[in-house]
Amino acid sequence: MLYTATLLRERLIVVSAGVTEATDLNEEMYGEERLTTFIAGQANRTAADIVKSIMHELARHALNTPSDNVTVVVVAADYIAPEEAATGAYS
Repeated sequence: MLYTATLLRERLIVVSAGVTEATDLNEEMYGEERLTTFIAGQANRTAADIVKSIMHELARHALNTPSDNVTVVVVAADYIAPEEAATGAYS
């Protein structure tokens, strides 16, 4: 087997409309652009931490009162080449 990357982290994040359509006191929706910008900074975090971060950010925006059902699913895949795993030379 040939491994070209020593560490590859991929995240699949799926959210319901309740996330992007959550409104603040001015009726401004959280929106897809804000969500995309927010999750861009979450790439190196665990799936559980990403879910917590999104929920915290959403609660901050909507002042703890989302107007719809909120679902956040994060699937994380971390691949480490066996030779790197054996030596612990990854971060």
